[in-house]
Amino acid sequence: MATTMFQQNEANFKNKVDEFNNLYKQYALTQTKQLVFEKMKLVFVQAEQQFKFMEIEFGSFTDLHQKDFSLNMKSNKLLYVECQKKLKDLQFDLDKLPFSNSSSGNKKQNTSQIIGLNSDLHVQTKQLETLDSRLLEAEDTQLSILDNLRNQKEKLLKAIEDTKEIQVGVNMTQRHATMIKNRQSYNKGILLSLICILTIGNILILYYKFIS
Repeated sequence: MATTMFQQNEANFKNKVDEFNNLYKQYALTQTKQLVFEKMKLVFVQAEQQFKFMEIEFGSFTDLHQKDFSLNMKSNKLLYVECQKKLKDLQFDLDKLPFSNSSSGNKKQNTSQIIGLNSDLHVQTKQLETLDSRLLEAEDTQLSILDNLRNQKEKLLKAIEDTKEIQVGVNMTQRHATMIKNRQSYNKGILLSLICILTIGNILILYYKFIS
């Protein structure tokens, strides 16, 4: 399930990156650079959302799945950083442009479109902030789970060590019991031998006494 969601978000992310790059090409050919730039910012925020979703799914993978998708994640990270750099370069380029001499009608139209894009961008930014907050909460939850697993592991290892110590104690007890049992058998054998010797001695004494 997680891998399917990751692949869906990856496909959406790459679609947004393609849309961003198309606008980047259009930027160099158009006179309404500010308008195209605002569209690029909106598309970048949407791509960033998909990239954040990918990070969430990637973080939920097992070690084996993370190894399988690590190259995808690195490649997507490079695309994300590249788009981010392009935006910064274009912003620097726009800051150097002189004030536009376009007609007032075009200015009003462009301004209206820019305001609309900025409104959409503001909504997307708010959604991204909400996503970041959820990411932090998910990260805290994952850290808590990892701490619990670590504690459980430590307890399990301690229980295993205690079991080993108990097993060693049981083995030592068994050896001592065997030694005591052997000693008792040895002492019993000696005692029986002494009884036999004394009995034979008494018989011999009685025998010689009656003969004499």
